[in-house]
Formats: sequence, C-alpha cells, structure tokens
Amino acid sequence: LTYTLATASAVVNNATLETPIPGYQLASSSNSLVLQPAKDPAPVISGSLTATGTVGSPFSYAITASGNPTLYGASNLPIGLGVNTSNGVISGTPTTVTNASVTIFAGNAGGTNSATLTLTISNPPTGPTFSSLFGGVNPTNMGSDGLSYLMKYALGGTNTNDKVTLPTVSQGGTTLTMTAIVRTNDTNLTILGQYVADLSSTWSNLPSNPAGVASTNTSNVPAGCQRRDFTVNGGTNAKQFLRLKVTQ
Repeated sequence: LTYTLATASAVVNNATLETPIPGYQLASSSNSLVLQPAKDPAPVISGSLTATGTVGSPFSYAITASGNPTLYGASNLPIGLGVNTSNGVISGTPTTVTNASVTIFAGNAGGTNSATLTLTISNPPTGPTFSSLFGGVNPTNMGSDGLSYLMKYALGGTNTNDKVTLPTVSQGGTTLTMTAIVRTNDTNLTILGQYVADLSSTWSNLPSNPAGVASTNTSNVPAGCQRRDFTVNGGTNAKQFLRLKVTQ
C-alpha cells in the first residue's frame, strides 16, 4: 500500500521519517509526499566476469548479483547458448569458436545494472588417433588376444600389447545388452552396435541408440573412454546376436 502524507507545490525529494517505519520509505510524486513500501536497491553484478567453454560440450554459467534480482538477461551470446531470465543461468552447447563480450544484467523494482562477461569458447582438445598410439601397423591385423588392433584401440587400448576390458553380455527377458568400455576421445572413430537374428543374414545397426547409452557404472574407466550399453530386443526371435562395428 502507498499512503499520501502531504500535497504541496514545495514537497522536497529528500524528506525522511523522524521515526523510521520498517519496510517503508518516503518518496515524492507529483508534488505529493508519499509513504510507500521500501524497494530493494538495484542489483549489482557480483560474480566472476570471465567464463570458458568448449565447442560441442554443455556449458553453464550463473549470473549472480546482490539486491534480490527478479529478472536477468544477456545479449551477444554465442550461437547455441541462451539465458533463463528467471534464475540467470546461461546454458546450452556452443557450436563455434569465439571470444565474446556478453552483456549480462540483473534487475528488480529498484532498477537494473549490467556488466560485461568475457566468454571464451574453444575447440575441444585434440585427442589421440590410431596411428599416434599404434604406429604404422595395419589396423585390421590381429593381436595374440584375437582382437584386431583397431578394435583394441576402440576398446581403450593404447598399444598393440595392451590388455583391454572385453565387452560383457547380459540378458533380461527378450532384451540382450552388450556393455563395453569404448573410446570417446577420437572424433574420427565410429563405434556402433549391430544385431542379427541369424548369422547367415546381414548385420544391421541397432534400431535404437546404435552408438550406445552411457552406463551409470563409471568405475575403472580409462581417461578418454566411456562405459556404454548396446541393447536390442529380440522379440519373438529364437536367437539374437550382438556385435560392435568399428570404423575410422
């Protein structure tokens, strides 16, 4: 509620209450002296004004400010990013390399203040390649463990003599799942799950999530790799086969 205390042509802007009333303040409006609910001061941006991200990776930055902001905003955001105007979180997945000067602001009934966020989006770090780890060997050659060198590389191996964790298979009802630790830090490597009901037939990519689904079990996974589940529903088939196909 707002109360008009006096109306005159000489009402001043700097009047104060002799005895303050919690939650209220004096203000002048149209030659009237009014008692109105106190407003929070305009927010002041208080968080870090630098942030970094990586192309293709999820990004998140929270605008923080004093003064109980009720509204947030940002302009000149890199492609792929957006701002939640209710909580001030800038998020998304950037798609291009950039050095951006992003204007961020926070406001409330007391006003709005802004600041400049220096946002640097870089390319992901360069990962390994088959030849950088395995040298000049033919990727289709077999090691003593019966795995091709390319498959060993895809399963996280770092050299021709490396011992890797072999995939495991589990069954639940008509669902068949292969769980494998696979390399994820080589963008030139493609690892897909394939299935077939008869080994004399042509293998097909899994109808759902052929690249696998990240497992909730992250223990004992080498850097640059991820444990993934490759699943197919056998339906009414008497048999179902799963395999991993690796190409580069």
